[in-house]
Amino acid sequence: MSGRSQVRVKIYRFIFLGTVLSVLEGCGTFRDGENLMSDITLCPDLPRFLAAAREAALDPDTWAPAIGAGIMSIDDWDGKVSTWACGHHPVFGSRQKALDASDWLRDGLSFWSYITTAFPPYEGNTTARKVGNKSIELLVNFGTFEAVGATTDGLKRLTDRTRPDGSNRMSFPSAHASRAFTAAAFASANLRISPMAEPYDAILAYTGRGAAWLTGWARIEGGKHYPTDVLASACLANFFTVLIHRTFISREREDSITIAVIPIGRGIQSVIRVNF
Repeated sequence: MSGRSQVRVKIYRFIFLGTVLSVLEGCGTFRDGENLMSDITLCPDLPRFLAAAREAALDPDTWAPAIGAGIMSIDDWDGKVSTWACGHHPVFGSRQKALDASDWLRDGLSFWSYITTAFPPYEGNTTARKVGNKSIELLVNFGTFEAVGATTDGLKRLTDRTRPDGSNRMSFPSAHASRAFTAAAFASANLRISPMAEPYDAILAYTGRGAAWLTGWARIEGGKHYPTDVLASACLANFFTVLIHRTFISREREDSITIAVIPIGRGIQSVIRVNF
């Protein structure tokens, strides 16, 4: 098997592992898929924004990477993993191949996120309404990339962390990983409200997540980032993407089921509410 074929096989394996990781995180943005619908607006109200913020914060794809970054900080696992990856290149075989792969994976995921804007239902009873809604989706997608990119750049300048290869002090967080995870999260959110049959929507979404994790690992192998840089990017990108997508594009269905526990006196009362 040629060297390029071996790298390709390793890439496929890593995407598979990233897919499994996303599933173990708790299905991320898919956990209530059947209770969501497309509902595009440029003027969201405050309750809708707060509901979106709450979901973004509680999404496993937001807090799981944050916990992972904390774990990596123990006993300098961050530096140890980075040194090992840069020295062995277990997936890509060389530093340059890793850096090249991170570029085309990032760009490919960005393109994929725009493609998935065609998947959700075209709302509206007129052609103008349908075109308008699709234009809003594209605008929101572009705006999400810009918001995450600006936040990432600001954090880089604020933290002033030196890269593993010593090239500059813009290590934390990873811009490549931020864009890749933003693209994967946005595509997942679009697929979540699409009419695509199961399990194909989930397979595509998790494949995108796996490719995003591979992008992050490529930056680690390339000596440009520590694991915590990538994990922070995953947390940041998912939070902003879920927040923006849920605020402007999707919302919970009115026929959703809500379960609440209310304290009464010395006991508690369970309340199940079904909205039709």
